[in-house]
Amino acid sequence: EISKLMSIFNDEIPEDLFKHTILETIYGLGLRVSECCNLRTNQINIDEGFVKILGKGNKERLVPIPNTTKELMKLYLMNVRPLWLKKNSNYFFINNKGKKIYREYVERMIKNCLIEANIDKNLTPHKLRHSYATHLLQGGADLRAIQELLGHSDISTTEIYTHVESDRLKDSYLKAHPLANKKGLK
Repeated sequence: EISKLMSIFNDEIPEDLFKHTILETIYGLGLRVSECCNLRTNQINIDEGFVKILGKGNKERLVPIPNTTKELMKLYLMNVRPLWLKKNSNYFFINNKGKKIYREYVERMIKNCLIEANIDKNLTPHKLRHSYATHLLQGGADLRAIQELLGHSDISTTEIYTHVESDRLKDSYLKAHPLANKKGLK
């Protein structure tokens, strides 16, 4: 579904590239929507492939930028942001009026993109963040690393994702193993 959502954009169109980059940044870096909206140009080191995120409680963390996200960020920085910049702003994401973006805009944008992609789900920016963590866990990432990438101060907050993974494994087992339908195993 995330691939389907990301495929609706024509990156030759500034508005599409802008939206695509926002979604890729939230999902690709596992950001809270507020972290994305408040992201400043001086927090991003595209060449090194890292973003310095200022999270809850003013805690800083370094998050790697995936290559596809890095390419979109570069395109946005070179082709869209200069077009829309009206006066000096150090916010990374600015709208076509040169203003900082806000949570409400991102939430509304995602709803509209879901309609365009024919995805009948209530996907929020926070669910993109959950998908980031879940996909890292499914890919074999260490829980402590995920905790650090998400900026969770307590590991118990991150452990929520192990339940998602456990449920997925249990579902796979119940569908595939011949003994799974025996009494007492469900």
